Amino acid sequence: MAKTSTRGRKASPEAAAFRKLLRNASATGDSTSRVQRVMLALGYSVSMTPAGFPAFERKTEHKGIPVTVWVMTREDYSCPASLLDPVFVGFYSTEGPLEMVSNEEHPRLLDYLLKYHDKALGAEKDTTGTGN
Repeated sequence: MAKTSTRGRKASPEAAAFRKLLRNASATGDSTSRVQRVMLALGYSVSMTPAGFPAFERKTEHKGIPVTVWVMTREDYSCPASLLDPVFVGFYSTEGPLEMVSNEEHPRLLDYLLKYHDKALGAEKDTTGTGN
C-alpha cells in the first residue's frame, strides 16, 4: 500500500498538474462521474475493449513495449464506478496483431492508480510494507 499523505512536503510537478486538472472539474456529481474525471485527468478515455466491453483505455508503455491498457471491473466487465471497485487490467500490444501481453488484477482501482500513477497522485511508495 502506498503512502498518500502529502503534509509537509512540496508536491511534484506531475501531482500539481493533476490537482489543477481536478480543480477545474466540478466537485459535484456521483462517484461514477468523479472516477471518470480522475481517469480522464490521467489520460484515459472511455472505450470498448477488443471483447466489446466498456473500459478506460490509454496508450502507454508496459515493460518497454508500446501497449494499449484497458481497465475494467472484475465482476461485470464495465468501467469502474468507484475507486474501491476491484479491477482487471489488460495490456495489449499496439504493434502487429492485437495480442494481450500482460494482465493484472487489483483489489481496488485506487491500488492500480497508486501503482502506475503515484507521481501524478502525489503519493509516495511504501517501502516499509506497513501501509503507512
